[in-house]
Amino acid sequence: MSADAAASLATAVSELGHNQLRHARRGKIGVRVVSRAGTKGLEVIAADAGEGIENVEAISSGHEPSAASLGIGLSGVLGLADEVDFDVRLGEGTCVWARKFVAPVAHARRIAITGRPIDGEARSGDDAAFIRFDDGAILLALADGLGHGVEASVAARAAIDCVLAHPNMGLEALLEECHFALAKTRGAVMAIAHIAPDGALDVSMAGNAVARTVGRKANVDRRYAGPSFALGTPGRAPRLRTEHDAVSVHEMLVVHSDGISTRLAASAEHFTVPHVVAVRRLLDAFSDRRDDALIAIVR
Repeated sequence: MSADAAASLATAVSELGHNQLRHARRGKIGVRVVSRAGTKGLEVIAADAGEGIENVEAISSGHEPSAASLGIGLSGVLGLADEVDFDVRLGEGTCVWARKFVAPVAHARRIAITGRPIDGEARSGDDAAFIRFDDGAILLALADGLGHGVEASVAARAAIDCVLAHPNMGLEALLEECHFALAKTRGAVMAIAHIAPDGALDVSMAGNAVARTVGRKANVDRRYAGPSFALGTPGRAPRLRTEHDAVSVHEMLVVHSDGISTRLAASAEHFTVPHVVAVRRLLDAFSDRRDDALIAIVR
C-alpha cells in the first residue's frame, strides 16, 4: 500500500476510535486483509454497543463535533476510505466497515442499515447482515422475528446467523435451512438478496418482509414477493421461489421490515446524500414507534 493510502487509512482509524471514545461504550476495532477482484486491501471494522449515530445529518454537512479528534469525523472517513458501510441500530450500537485497497478497484455499491426497537423495548426483533464477496458480489439478509422483545430478537438473530454460516447456498435452499434452524424459536419472516458485480439481482423471501428496487425517478419501483409463511413455524415451508432482476447504477435495493410503511418512496435526494444519511431519512419518514423497524439499502 502506498504511503498516502496508508496515511489515509490510519487517519480514518483514528477518527473511528475517537468516535467510540466520545460517544459509545464497549467499542472494538479489528483489521483484516480483504480483496476485490484480485486487488488486496485492508478492512477496518469499528463496532460498539452505544446508542447508535443519532445525528447522521452532521455526516452529510461535514460539521461534526470533533474537538477530541483530528477534525474530520465520520464524514471524513467516507472520503478517506475506498468503501464504507454502516450498520446503525438506535439504542443498541453501531458498526462501520472502512476499506482501502492497494490500487483502484471498480466502483462498489454502498451498504447502509439502520433500525430501532418499538417503544418500551431495549432490543429490536428485526435484524440484518450482509456479506461482501471477493469478486464484488453482495449478499444481504433481513429477518423480522415474530412479535417484539428478546424472543423475537433471538429468532431474527438465529436466521441471520444461519445465512452467515452458509453464504454460498442458493437462496431458496438457504431459506429452507433457516426454516429448520428456527424450529425452536418463535419464528421469523425473511428476505435474502444477492447482487452480482454486474448488477444482476436474485431475491427470495418468506412472509411480509419487503424488498424493492427504487430509482432516482419515481416511476422506478419494482417490488418482489414470496409466500405468506413464517420460517420456523410448524410444518414444511411452502414452495419458495427466486425472482431475477437487475439493479442499475441509478437504482438502489431497499429491504425493510413491516415496521416501515409500504408507502415508502425514494426521491433524488436519497441518491445525493451519503448512504447512511439516506437510510436514516427513510427510517424517520416512513416508520413510527409502534413496531420494530429496520431498513437496509444497497446503493
